[in-house]
Amino acid sequence: MYGIIDIGSNTIRLVVYEVSDRSMNRVFNKKITAGLAGYISKDHEMTKKGVRTAVTALLELRKITDGIHLEATSVFATAPLRNINNTTEVIEQIEEETGFAIKVLDGKQEATYGFVGLRRNTSLEEGIMLDIGGGSTEVVSFYKNEALTACSIPWGSLNLYRKYVQNIMPSETELQEMDRKMRKQLNKVELPKRSYHLPLCVEGGTARAVQKVLTEKAPEALHDGRYGRKYLRRMLKFYQENPKGFTDMILKIAPERIHTILPGMVALNAAADVFDVKEIITVDYGVREGYLIREVLEKEPEGKKEK
Repeated sequence: MYGIIDIGSNTIRLVVYEVSDRSMNRVFNKKITAGLAGYISKDHEMTKKGVRTAVTALLELRKITDGIHLEATSVFATAPLRNINNTTEVIEQIEEETGFAIKVLDGKQEATYGFVGLRRNTSLEEGIMLDIGGGSTEVVSFYKNEALTACSIPWGSLNLYRKYVQNIMPSETELQEMDRKMRKQLNKVELPKRSYHLPLCVEGGTARAVQKVLTEKAPEALHDGRYGRKYLRRMLKFYQENPKGFTDMILKIAPERIHTILPGMVALNAAADVFDVKEIITVDYGVREGYLIREVLEKEPEGKKEK
């Protein structure tokens, strides 16, 4: 078994996998909501309180990994630790206090690992992969097993919320501002012409939350994790027409995402429009699985890998 810890903008998560030649199964999942993006100063530095929050969360996860027989435990960080000016100092302090070695992924690496995880989870021949995280959004266009484009946009559901939303839930004007920001960013992504109109494969917390919303409000939309782009627009319209009804629904099915679900939906809807996709597919594997494959399993001596 292998442990992967993902330090993200909103959460720090440990997933334990049981791996064989034929399968890679999650057997344990522990999420700590740390909100590291909220501890970045105006000078784009992680504050001491943010470092302490990360250390406390990782020490809690360390108690778990120390109590399980694991072949290896690997830790990586994404937007909250790469998009700051004191990355080196922060990493050194966290490593010293927790005993974990931490690899900070750049945007292209995060996108690439997301694609590797996607390929383990789907047989789709070509399409676009989208991973809307808390502090960044990764985009990959692919054909068979080749990533034709892999890039990262420094905007995700959490920093969209922090930048544009004054209260818990956004106003119509704030929705429009977030939509304009994401469309501007997504229009800079240079996809091959063949990639437009293809299915959009979405992974990560926003993707799962949107699927929960559709399951609750429009179950007829879903077919094996697939749904039409029109249903995103319908859900956004539902919020605009009945904000209390939408908010009550989120508090019931995904309360931890009450502040980020709408920024995430806006980002996803913008991507669907900019890339002119008709079908959206929620996929189960992503950057954590891709990291496990590329950085752990493929680098182990052949005799050590689980059978």
